[in-house]
Amino acid sequence: MRDQDTVENEEKGTDGVRAVDRALAVLLAFTANDDELWAIEIARRVGLSRPTLYRLLYTLERQGFIVSVGEPQRFARSVPTRAENAGAAIEAANRAITEVLNDIAAWCDSAAGDARPRASVLFRP
Repeated sequence: MRDQDTVENEEKGTDGVRAVDRALAVLLAFTANDDELWAIEIARRVGLSRPTLYRLLYTLERQGFIVSVGEPQRFARSVPTRAENAGAAIEAANRAITEVLNDIAAWCDSAAGDARPRASVLFRP
């Protein structure tokens, strides 16, 4: 939840572009555990009036950052957060590294014949 100084600075317009700050606050209102949120829950989390929130939600939906779902209407992020992107990138890198290590292990196994323990048992996805 935002503190009173943040709200006052935003209302005065002294802390950057207020509309951008508010739009980002709406996107950041979604946690990793939130698949969908009601507008009232988003408004509670970011401290915006209902008309302002709906204008932001409409703009974010039009730009592809969120989607509205269901009846009654709820909202969901359509763009992953940085953390979600990072997690997916780490998983992809792990799969690629495991594949290369398995290729190296298979080559070592074939080069060594039966003279050494099997390297291929060392790397599993």
